[in-house]
Amino acid sequence: MEGRFSTSAGSSGEQLCALLDAHDDVVAVLCDQTLSGETGIAIHATIEPTLRARRIAFILVHGGGPEFRETLPDGYFADHRIAEVFKPMSHIMDIIRIVEAEITKARV
Repeated sequence: MEGRFSTSAGSSGEQLCALLDAHDDVVAVLCDQTLSGETGIAIHATIEPTLRARRIAFILVHGGGPEFRETLPDGYFADHRIAEVFKPMSHIMDIIRIVEAEITKARV
């Protein structure tokens, strides 16, 4: 993947909306499900229109396994274009490969 990477931290959809408004070069959002503010799913719901309009990939990090998926409607991840990274994350290159693949899919 070419270009530069930058990061930001926050725990609410409002904070992420402000970040997306301030930066027009965002290509992917990597968000944990378990935050001190909102959940990753709630944050995604807040920013989904922006993600779709700008073709930004959304990768949710969680440790819930299949049980977590069962708490959501069938097809939720596919319907909402949410990719997953499962905890524990043993190697940063796994995350980078997933992010690169999701950016490519979001751009199509």
